[in-house]
Amino acid sequence: MRSTKIAMLGLLLALCSATGCDTLKRLTTWNRPPANTAPLEQRSAGEFVGYLNQQAGYLRTIRYDDVSVSAQGPDGPMPRLGEGTLACMKPRNFRMMSGHLLTSGTEVDLGSNDQEFWMFIKRPEPTLLYASHTDFSTGKATLPIPFEPDWVLQALGMCTFDTNIPYFVDIDQKDRVYTLSWDTRTPQGQDVRKVIVFAGDRESGTRPQVRKHVVLDTNRKVIASAEVRDVQAMPGGMDPTTGQPTMLQIPSRVVLEWPQQKFKMDLTLAKPRVNEAFTPQQFQYFFQRPQIAGAREVNLSHANFRPSSFRGATPSDTARPRFFGSVRK
Repeated sequence: MRSTKIAMLGLLLALCSATGCDTLKRLTTWNRPPANTAPLEQRSAGEFVGYLNQQAGYLRTIRYDDVSVSAQGPDGPMPRLGEGTLACMKPRNFRMMSGHLLTSGTEVDLGSNDQEFWMFIKRPEPTLLYASHTDFSTGKATLPIPFEPDWVLQALGMCTFDTNIPYFVDIDQKDRVYTLSWDTRTPQGQDVRKVIVFAGDRESGTRPQVRKHVVLDTNRKVIASAEVRDVQAMPGGMDPTTGQPTMLQIPSRVVLEWPQQKFKMDLTLAKPRVNEAFTPQQFQYFFQRPQIAGAREVNLSHANFRPSSFRGATPSDTARPRFFGSVRK
């Protein structure tokens, strides 16, 4: 169904709208020959986690004033979305609004604040889905695909990682990348492994240092991935420890893929603004669940997604939700 396609697109957008990072100081300053000539050295998980947490400390807010998306679904190309805006502020404030290039008004509206998250889809029937973070974290509110709203912050480089959990570091000498991985569980109780792929050599220009975020199931099948294709370097303010200016790699192109659902999307992010404070009016505009006239509102805590086929599911607010697990390739 068309509504489900747009819903999938919205959830994918919320998953990984972008992947931010600054110059990978701690991982690219060791003494070694030029790139692509010497074997990559073993690095500790603490160095990678320390870098990610340092990045999160530098990046407080981010806003893109020009967002467009090309997507491919199980039935072929989907309508292009453009004229969009994305805004994010720690710890859980997120908003992405976008429309079709040839129509007026917002087609998709995704958002989150400290209390709840929501998703509005305009066609074929205006529908606003929402749930509290508490209900989602306990499994009371579920979605028809495996998705966590907090993944948005992680993908943006604004998430602080626990330094006390066990991580794994692997080296791929052929592709010259490091992978940082750890095991965790979704709110629905699904065991997964999360992986972050780092370039092994110092990158500059439009080449990303953090290349990819991946979520795997217990059989190591990919549930979701976000590959950063291009980045833009921007100043991130002053380092509070050293007093030196910092630079952030802000993504300008990201390819998102959910292979088990046969969805892939190419996301272009332009006109970024980094660490600009939101006015009280802007904060309310971006991070408060909208009231949309004529839209059907569905509380996910009371909704049941009934699949009409693999292509889709229709929400009903008359029964308790149930989670539809991933389908293997």
